[in-house]
Amino acid sequence: MIAKVVRLLVPYLLTAVGVVEAAPAVGVSSLRGGSMIDLGQLDARSRSNHEEVTVAVSGTSSQYRISQVFSSPLMSERGFSLDPEPLAMEITGGESGTVKFRGASRIPGGALELFTSNASGQTDQLKIIYSIRVEELPQAGTYTGAVTFTLELIDGSSIQHVTVPIRLRVDPATALRLADYSADRLRFGRVDPGKTSEPQRISLEVQGNLPGAFQVVHAVEAPPINEAGDPLPLHTMQLRVLRGGSVTFEDTVQPRLTLMSGEWDERLQRIDLTYVASVAEDQPAGLYRGLVSIALAGASTAGGGEPVIVQLPMELEVTSILSLSVQSEHGGPLELAFLNLEPGTVSEPKTLRLNVQTNLRRGYEISQEFSGPLVSLRGYQLPADALIYHASGVGEGQIVSAQEVPVSVGRSLVYQSDERGTPIELALQYRIRVPPDATADTYRSTLWCSVTAR
Repeated sequence: MIAKVVRLLVPYLLTAVGVVEAAPAVGVSSLRGGSMIDLGQLDARSRSNHEEVTVAVSGTSSQYRISQVFSSPLMSERGFSLDPEPLAMEITGGESGTVKFRGASRIPGGALELFTSNASGQTDQLKIIYSIRVEELPQAGTYTGAVTFTLELIDGSSIQHVTVPIRLRVDPATALRLADYSADRLRFGRVDPGKTSEPQRISLEVQGNLPGAFQVVHAVEAPPINEAGDPLPLHTMQLRVLRGGSVTFEDTVQPRLTLMSGEWDERLQRIDLTYVASVAEDQPAGLYRGLVSIALAGASTAGGGEPVIVQLPMELEVTSILSLSVQSEHGGPLELAFLNLEPGTVSEPKTLRLNVQTNLRRGYEISQEFSGPLVSLRGYQLPADALIYHASGVGEGQIVSAQEVPVSVGRSLVYQSDERGTPIELALQYRIRVPPDATADTYRSTLWCSVTAR
């Protein structure tokens, strides 16, 4: 086969084309959000986060600078503004020029110069790590704003702007906890009937970022009762509440009351509670136990599911009391003095008044003990039945000698209470029967009165 070569002649025109330089440009991209600076999510457990952003410069042949400004502040959908103070940044890269923020630094307000290139305007890129760290969560919500980056030639011949949205999500969170220095229960200790306990102090810290109103509610979950089932009335306990150094509540403890209410803010708030228990004189003895709870009302909407509650076990021991007081009829010396008696006569009565106080809720007995017949210093003795008595009083128990009988030598029963141990006031009236042949002298003996629980 004979190959044929066909030559194609194409005339052309050679023209001189000038070199066109690319215009200076700046590009911004973020590691997490693509074209958005996404600072992520803050919640009750995570209080810090960061985002890496790359700022790349191209098309430059003369010295330039890069700056930034928060052109729109971070604002939530509910209109809450985020203070820029928790924001910081750190810059790496930019080896061809001068970087202004090499170490992690708080971001001040206004426009910030980030980088200045070398004199030849060598293209470069910066990696900026934005971070946020908060001790106290701001109001819950999604905060959005914008950061504008500017590329400016030093000679002023070109200025380029790129605006990038910035976003931060803050989850709802609430906290109600005992302060580190606070007691974790109400221990009133031992209190005598008719007395008041030492103050018991509890300090709570309240924090939350939910929008709208909130309440801190105090409730008596288990009213205090002793081992016998006797209740300690709530009105015997006083509660004083201080918030910010000011008294906001001072009254008796109630089954349910609101300690605190208002609008949330990001500040940690403290409530100081002081409890004092006043025990009634007739309060039954025993160890009283109960339970107080303090809750953030509606806190289950904070994303946790369960309400935020602090529980305070409560203990108070009422001292056992069984006492007997003995007084003479007219409040004078405690003695039975029968003066100027005549043989063959019966004296005028002398009265002792006995008062029993008890909170045992058990039966008791009152007894008297006569040491022996009345004897003078010279040895004369009155008959054993010379001292006679009878008892009177109003109560649920039983008086042994409502009629006049001789006082037996030794111990003898005067009164038996009911099974509940109801307190009693007794009057014991004594007289002397003087025999006709009694010798003139001063006669003495001893009489004891006592009370014992059954």
